[in-house]
Amino acid sequence: MQRRKRRKGYWWWSWLLVIFVAGGTAGGWFVGEKLWEQAPKKYRSTAKLRAMVIPDYLGSGTERGFEGARHTTAAKVLHDLESVEFLTSFAEDEVMALERRWELPLAAVIKELRASILLDYTKDKELFITIERGTPEEAEEIANYLAVLAVERLEYLNVQLREVGMAGVNSRISVYTEAVQDAHAEYAAVLRARGVNIDPKPGMDLNAYNEFGEAVINAQVNWQEALDDLKEARKEFFPEISHWEQKIIPSSVLEKGQLPTGIHGPKIEPYRTRGAIGGLSLGIFLGLFAMLVCWKIFS
Repeated sequence: MQRRKRRKGYWWWSWLLVIFVAGGTAGGWFVGEKLWEQAPKKYRSTAKLRAMVIPDYLGSGTERGFEGARHTTAAKVLHDLESVEFLTSFAEDEVMALERRWELPLAAVIKELRASILLDYTKDKELFITIERGTPEEAEEIANYLAVLAVERLEYLNVQLREVGMAGVNSRISVYTEAVQDAHAEYAAVLRARGVNIDPKPGMDLNAYNEFGEAVINAQVNWQEALDDLKEARKEFFPEISHWEQKIIPSSVLEKGQLPTGIHGPKIEPYRTRGAIGGLSLGIFLGLFAMLVCWKIFS
């Protein structure tokens, strides 16, 4: 009788162990798969551009100019493509219509775009635009359409940089231009006061009017000196003017974004771990339930 009870006890605990292991394994697999299916997945698609932008003018030093220009150009490109102005124009584009597609207000769309866009501008003047989205199709679509608009934006940025640069040069040259105009007006006024009603031009032989006195001579000298200063200023600013007027190779899309085939994130391991913990909990529950059942049957 005692041996029969002992044998029944062995079977009891054996079945409990089997139920515990099977329940834990099945529960872990089931819970882990469900958690993984519900996890928000990220897909990345990258478009490659040739991004040619006028750099800052840092002087005639080759090394200083090249290194500094590369860093300032990258900063300008990245800042412009991440600006609210550009992202708003992209979000409101009729083709994308992101407000309607994502069912979000414009401010939330801009925030979502900034979280989805990854930009990298290399020293070889290559711009990589990576889009990270929840579906591979949307990642590819946004990456390719954004690349096209980015090319247009880079051309617009070149125009703006050229206008601002030339405006700065012209502002400094204008000081010399105004000095020439003032000296010219003074010289013409001195001549008119002596009955000579002419408009002095550079290259004219005006020495014949020097007989009218020292005031005429001084006015002529002042005008000529102002003309010489303007000439020297234009010669000094010529490298900078040439810099801003240089022709830039148009930007273009070198490689379109491809349909992502792999998941960028999240990793599956944390969900398997959580599934294993869930499965262990389920196995413990089944084991305890089986113990109660066996205790009720075999007691």
